[in-house]
Amino acid sequence: MLTLTEIAENPHRLTTRLKPHGGSDVVLRPLTHADTGRLAEFLDALSSESRRFSTFGGYDLATAQELCDAIARYDKLRLVLEDVPSGRIVGLLEFSLALTPADIARYQDAGIRLTGTTDCRFGPTLADDYQGRGVGTLAFPLVTEVARLLGRTRIILWGGVRADNPRAIRYYEKNGFRPVGFFTEADGSRSLDMMLDLRPAPGPAGASTNVSDGVVTLSPLHVDDTDAHLAGEDELLVRRLNGGPGTRAGTEAYFRQCMEQWATGGPLRAFGVRVGDQAALAGTIDLRFEMPGLAPGQVNIAYGLYPAWRGQGLATRAVHLVCQYATAQGATQAVIQVDPENPASAAVAHRSGFTRTARIPDADGTRFDWYIRDLNESSGERHSAGDPS
Repeated sequence: MLTLTEIAENPHRLTTRLKPHGGSDVVLRPLTHADTGRLAEFLDALSSESRRFSTFGGYDLATAQELCDAIARYDKLRLVLEDVPSGRIVGLLEFSLALTPADIARYQDAGIRLTGTTDCRFGPTLADDYQGRGVGTLAFPLVTEVARLLGRTRIILWGGVRADNPRAIRYYEKNGFRPVGFFTEADGSRSLDMMLDLRPAPGPAGASTNVSDGVVTLSPLHVDDTDAHLAGEDELLVRRLNGGPGTRAGTEAYFRQCMEQWATGGPLRAFGVRVGDQAALAGTIDLRFEMPGLAPGQVNIAYGLYPAWRGQGLATRAVHLVCQYATAQGATQAVIQVDPENPASAAVAHRSGFTRTARIPDADGTRFDWYIRDLNESSGERHSAGDPS
């Protein structure tokens, strides 16, 4: 378990380079004493709306100095997101290893007992021009990894999340947080407590997570798949699916998050696509039961195969199998969102019984073709040896 002093003495232990899709690289690292000036610029530039959703006592040089002076002195760990080309701080992620009496009382009222040795508080703030660009989602697997390294097994939101901030609520839900209950702020506004449990838990008794058609087997991704994934990743996967080349730390953290989602019955079910007697990892396919834009009963499917396994009909088989799993879980419709410039993925959707319905912009403005398949209808078994995905 890491201590705050150890992190301050060797910040490189928690330093990771992120590669957002369509933007410059960002480094996630601990706040240092040398950051005072840039942190002050970050705070000062926050809009009134961003300030309304934050918990800082001020937004000036004095506040930045106070935060930097507190490094390794109290119960707080603060990480910054730094834009690589400019060196500008574009985000501040805060952990508190101490709980407030108000936190403890609210959660107690909801039937949850918080403990200072295993629970922590977390609160992120992004620069206005970095909000909605996927940077927070890209960083989140590392957030959970940091919490584990600090010996924490549950994360609660620092001050909750404002009830009138639906984008933030969706972000937390997408990353595994569950609502605990609403409460009233001092100004009369409403906020929502949310919690993420990092502890693995056994799945339902007798529940099967593997599906197979005799050629392809889908089984949950595991941290042991890291080497095979990094070896198989190519420029096409980086551009179309992953948002940037994977690092070992980032990939391991993400796969652990996938394992947690399986263990806790979360909305993300990430499978490895495995082939042959040795169950070689040929790619990945995941289901999201909760996602912005999905209607009740809909699930989102995303998939990608490594180069050596493309063109053999395996992606089509994997989509059929994951639809079988989704149907067994109660889903009624499956959605595949395809980049209009990715005809290979569109071909897989067509062969798997999906019909293009609309071109819809994502949260960041990127437009995707939505392909939909009703899961209560048979689509046949149209596996194709010419499948390029």
